Amino acid sequence: MTEMLRSAKLFGASNVVLSTNVPIRKDGLPYTGVRPPEDAGVALYWIDRKRQARVIACDQYSKVHENMRAIGLTLDALRSIERNGASQILERTIGAFAALPASTAPAKRTWRDVFGWSVLKQFDAALLDARYRELARERHPDTGGSNDAFIELTNAYEAAKAEIRGAS
Repeated sequence: MTEMLRSAKLFGASNVVLSTNVPIRKDGLPYTGVRPPEDAGVALYWIDRKRQARVIACDQYSKVHENMRAIGLTLDALRSIERNGASQILERTIGAFAALPASTAPAKRTWRDVFGWSVLKQFDAALLDARYRELARERHPDTGGSNDAFIELTNAYEAAKAEIRGAS
């Protein structure tokens, strides 16, 4: 991990955030003696010298530390491009690490779409809670879902609860 973070610092990265499924302590270091996560993917987020948000993700390898090493080596390779004077190539390469523009995001679904309920579906708080628990088991990242799907579900649940409060 320290090699990857050293490479990021040498690359001019600031506000570096490392994202993995490794449980960490309050001081940011990983717990010792914890079973490695099934998903060994790693993402490194940072702000570059031009104040642009960047990210490199790697899930090529079966171990978290191997994916971190791959990211560190990639940053070193990018620094090599910069040192060799091919700044135009570097700018184009780094541009690929930017997030997609918001306009390419799919249209936001209503909470009823997320829950699979039509506008005619009658519900109360108990039915809503039961459906939320059912969908949460499917969509939580720890049970095969994704962060995005679980966040969408949680936001939909909050919107539905607000509708219940407004109706009463």
